[in-house]
Amino acid sequence: MNRLKLPIQQAAHGVVSKLVDDSYAVSFAPSGRSADSFCDLSCRLIDVCYAQRQEAYRANSVGVAMSRRRSVGPREVLRSAALGMPRRFSWLRLFVNGSAPMPEHFATVAEWRAWRQELRDFVAMALESGAKVHVPLESPRKVRAYRSIFAGLPVVVRQSLQVESERSIPRAAGPVSWVVTAPENKLHRGGVRRTERAANEAHAREVAKSLRGDGLSVVVCPFESTGRQCGSCTACASDRVDVVLYGFHG
Repeated sequence: MNRLKLPIQQAAHGVVSKLVDDSYAVSFAPSGRSADSFCDLSCRLIDVCYAQRQEAYRANSVGVAMSRRRSVGPREVLRSAALGMPRRFSWLRLFVNGSAPMPEHFATVAEWRAWRQELRDFVAMALESGAKVHVPLESPRKVRAYRSIFAGLPVVVRQSLQVESERSIPRAAGPVSWVVTAPENKLHRGGVRRTERAANEAHAREVAKSLRGDGLSVVVCPFESTGRQCGSCTACASDRVDVVLYGFHG
């Protein structure tokens, strides 16, 4: 591992307002198009995601913290996060910022193999602590790699679809998610008006109804419409939910 050390208290996120109180969240790199990021450049949300905007708005805290994590390397961050993991908690959120590393982000194949085992052990420890685990990833290649890492564990790796229309949502891709905009709206940077959010949420419910008609199990994330915090419904971590829809809220 990198000889630079990350203090245990800095390994995990502090309070994340959108997550339930007894959650534990760990990220490993900055978000966006930076060379330091692990994000896939083909992601349709790469220029509009809340994580990248948060890092820019809070550059002296969140931005610096993500850069620090990247400098010490994912294995060192994971080691410190494991030492600081609560004994009991309900919700583990991986990759809030910066997505997940792949083999090319490690110096050697041996480092990548060590990361795979260490991450699996980390998640197994979280499961033993009573947590359900949310692993969102943005590309089919990453999804295949991380589903392999967690094979045999009760962990759902949910693929964030990059399709432009609900008509393109695959019917047999494993657990997926999709960010929805109303026909009159689009993904964009900056703030999202209240009326725009409401329209996106309404359209997400329409899309859900259509997909259920095709025999899929679908949940519209309740965070925006009800104010429930992430981790309170746990749909993202359930293998019984085929599709999670998020109304675009910026």
